[in-house]
Amino acid sequence: MSFKFFSDILFPVTCPVCKDVVVPRGRRICGECKAVLPYLNGPVCFSCGQPVSKDTDEYCDSCAGRKRAFERSVSVFSYTALLQRMIGDFKFRSRRDYFHFFADELEICYKHFYPGCQIKALVPVPIHPSRKRFRGYNQSELLCRELSKRLDLPVYDCLKRQRKTAPQKTLSPEERRKNLFDAMSFEEPKEFVNADYKPECVLIVDDIFTTGATSEACADILKMNGIERVYVLNIATGNKIN
Repeated sequence: MSFKFFSDILFPVTCPVCKDVVVPRGRRICGECKAVLPYLNGPVCFSCGQPVSKDTDEYCDSCAGRKRAFERSVSVFSYTALLQRMIGDFKFRSRRDYFHFFADELEICYKHFYPGCQIKALVPVPIHPSRKRFRGYNQSELLCRELSKRLDLPVYDCLKRQRKTAPQKTLSPEERRKNLFDAMSFEEPKEFVNADYKPECVLIVDDIFTTGATSEACADILKMNGIERVYVLNIATGNKIN
């Protein structure tokens, strides 16, 4: 019998929706729970990936006539109350094990939207070192490490959070972007310095896309440091909790 068999018995996989043990073994979510997840199946903005009202709309109101710092952002789910709880469990309530399920969904989304984009590396969104110590991990980094194995892409861990940011709620989209930009710095990973190589096209992996301020601040810094194209992949997107 395999190590995985005994591991499944000792540490059974729990469903991120209902939190019961998933049956049969080998799955990451109950079949009936997967059916209630709010996948983004309708038309979305070609720039930020948020839903648009009509199939003929290429861009949402926020992106129409506006140049984003990133080339495109796509997400798996709509950010409903259910996704808020699931992502909250993953980030803040020690459900680190949920990253396997989220990585499954992100991998499918990536292969659907970005097959011909010539992405060369994955970039995690940084969190402040004090937050990482408190949580024990950076959720974006966990997802990047797992996707790296599945997609055969290196992790370009070049963005660092040098200070905690002020609350974003009262700030305008541009103020949010600057607030985050000023809080981050660029640091070339040693393995890339030693190889004398910089990826020209990268993918930022994040959990939630709301206004896009985080993705834009990250893309701004990356492009200022020689990255030519930046794409974004998120677990969920949306401004409202339904």
